[in-house]
Amino acid sequence: MQKLGDFKLPHFFNYPPYFTLQSIRDTREKQVQLWKELIIDYCRTQKVFVIGLEEEFPLFANPVIERSLSHEAREVFLSALVQEGRAEWVDKGHKKCLILGFGFKIGLIVF
Repeated sequence: MQKLGDFKLPHFFNYPPYFTLQSIRDTREKQVQLWKELIIDYCRTQKVFVIGLEEEFPLFANPVIERSLSHEAREVFLSALVQEGRAEWVDKGHKKCLILGFGFKIGLIVF
């Protein structure tokens, strides 16, 4: 199993199609669900609270299979977390996302 530091990555992380938004609705829903859980698990264990949509984030690329998520895919996955109430956009342009999947909400963040 591949690791990112001390974080164990799921098997789907090595499957190239999961780095491309799927066009079939059922497949895409499963893809979004897997990515949401991966993002929350990673952020919780690594104590990451903010993800910059346009910044490098370890989960958004897999050099082993030479794949990375498109800007659209990143936005879809983070927006899905926002819709569930597990994250919030911290700016109007939706460039930074505050992850809330830790059981608490931070009251004030200064950037």
